Amino acid sequence: MIKIYIFLSKNMVKFIYNFCSYNTRPVRKVIVRRYFMEATQSKPKYKNKAVEKWITAVGGVLCALLGAVLLCNLILIIQGALSPERPPSVLGVTPMVVLSGSMSGEQDGHLETGDLVLVKKTDPDALKVGDVIAYMSGNSTITHRITAIETAEDGSLLFTTKGDVNNAPDIKPVSESELVGLSWIRIPKLGDFALFLQQPLGIFLFIGVPLFSFLAYDSIRRRRHATKETQRAQQMEAELTRLRSITKEGDLPSSDSDSLPEK
Repeated sequence: MIKIYIFLSKNMVKFIYNFCSYNTRPVRKVIVRRYFMEATQSKPKYKNKAVEKWITAVGGVLCALLGAVLLCNLILIIQGALSPERPPSVLGVTPMVVLSGSMSGEQDGHLETGDLVLVKKTDPDALKVGDVIAYMSGNSTITHRITAIETAEDGSLLFTTKGDVNNAPDIKPVSESELVGLSWIRIPKLGDFALFLQQPLGIFLFIGVPLFSFLAYDSIRRRRHATKETQRAQQMEAELTRLRSITKEGDLPSSDSDSLPEK
């Protein structure tokens, strides 16, 4: 549209100069000024512009969130394939779903079945009795509470753990190499939803459909905007053609409000 404005401005200046050089009567100057303002100062009017901006902003945020979720899932899938012996993590944070009730209850740090827990990588020296940690036990990941900390002969730490509802501590102490991290954030019942998202139906409903809907809306919005701009350009071209024809005829239509008595 900037090119159209420049083109129109150049032709209007030339038109004003040529027209006024023939006759400098005030009535013609007033009429020329009126047509110049109508042709150059008209602006497109979009209905519900605030609503469109709001929808676009919300769609952009949703698209960014969905993109972040897809990126995290992709990283977790790749890490899980490369290192199947340990749970995958993103930036040192490992998401886990609670599958058993060994840590249920009312005690601080308790975990319920179906919860999503974020485990962050932690320095073993910073752990203390009462912390809830995740560790590897064979091919499984267990999240239990520390009940005692000992020092091995080689100087490394050994952690004795126990589930809150269990009657006895775990049989084997947890070494530093088996430690995954400290239980950081618990999100109730989000684990069940996370497991559903890993299934094809969940991916389609909560990721594919919203993403496709936003892309379709954005495509339609851009097409409507381009149509309006094209129509506006055509109107400006038609106005410019009309002004050129008036210039060739050497006269302009007058109105009662713009006419002035001749001296």
